[in-house]
Amino acid sequence: MRRVRAGMLLAASLAIAGIAAGRASFSSLIPNATVNLPGNITECQTCHVSQDGGPSWNPFGQQVKDNLTDRRPDWTKIQNLDADGDNYTNGQELGDPGGLWRPGRPNPSAAILTHPGNANSKLPAGIGPITVPRPWAAIKELFR
Repeated sequence: MRRVRAGMLLAASLAIAGIAAGRASFSSLIPNATVNLPGNITECQTCHVSQDGGPSWNPFGQQVKDNLTDRRPDWTKIQNLDADGDNYTNGQELGDPGGLWRPGRPNPSAAILTHPGNANSKLPAGIGPITVPRPWAAIKELFR
């Protein structure tokens, strides 16, 4: 009986550790998601309402959840969407307006990052929405 309980405890511990590790790895599939965005206490809040993660999603997290490929966030599907309705794409808010970033590459540098799940997190006055570059500009950017 003790072995059964110990086995069950070990299995539960490994399952919980796997879930926690899985959540943390999602942030590496979104540019600048590991940066503490305005209004966040932890990187979990890039997608979740709570600083500890959990089942409650902010608007950006819901878009990420709705656009998975092979059960992983797919930046190519969500970068051009506007999760919080503030007229800035998720890519613009996370420093990748052209959607050129891919997992494994360094985070795009941006002087100002805003939170794609919080409509109150906005670029300073005078900076309007950035237009998404045309395809040729995106191709040239790959060779810089």
